[in-house]
Amino acid sequence: MKLVAVTVKNFRNFVEAQRVEIEEDVTVLVGKNESGKTTVLKALHRLNPANGDSRKFDLVTEYPRWRLAKDRRNDDNLSATYPVVAEFTPEHDK
Repeated sequence: MKLVAVTVKNFRNFVEAQRVEIEEDVTVLVGKNESGKTTVLKALHRLNPANGDSRKFDLVTEYPRWRLAKDRRNDDNLSATYPVVAEFTPEHDK
């Protein structure tokens, strides 16, 4: 299986879904300070933590703080949030 894209939503400073396509050779993250580069890297790390950290989503520290109280009041199932979704494609033998 080959990773082709990652979608991040309701994770740290990303509220709306942001899809990042992963290129076969090199993928570069470029942007101004506070534009979300580190958030994308942390999202990728959540998919396969090299240091054995838990993959469980921590609603209090990883959900956008400014929306947490309001969204908790409006959504009983907020803990079932999937903030990082990976898309894979099968690799065929060449």
